[in-house]
Amino acid sequence: MKNLSATDYETANAIAATLLPSDDMPGAADTPVVPMVIGMLKDRPEQFELFRSALAHVNQLARSTYGDELAQLPPPSREALVGSLSSLPELVSFWQLFRTLLMLRFYSIPKVCRSIGLPGPSIDQGGPPRGPPGRDHGSPS
Repeated sequence: MKNLSATDYETANAIAATLLPSDDMPGAADTPVVPMVIGMLKDRPEQFELFRSALAHVNQLARSTYGDELAQLPPPSREALVGSLSSLPELVSFWQLFRTLLMLRFYSIPKVCRSIGLPGPSIDQGGPPRGPPGRDHGSPS
């Protein structure tokens, strides 16, 4: 299994920042979400290789369409290209994998949860709340 190049990381970060921009709340650029996703994929060689080759393909598209790599494009061009990824048959598997893992990991980051008014993952507080005393939550009455 090959490692990701610096360009691959920049491309993944550019896609993430386009999907989850920083505004009045943290965005992908304000969190370690991309390294978290990449770390998950390193344990899955087939998915990691799909991810790595798809990032190269995205940059090939960016260069052929806009003349530069995705991370170097101005926001309108980057948004247009990222917006088209889900409709490209050769990138559907990549798109579904990356978008899903990105969103799951992003919304598991405590500062992101707090910024949208959620307390964060319940595992930090011992799991989901239990029902009334003497009865487990979800048990039949």
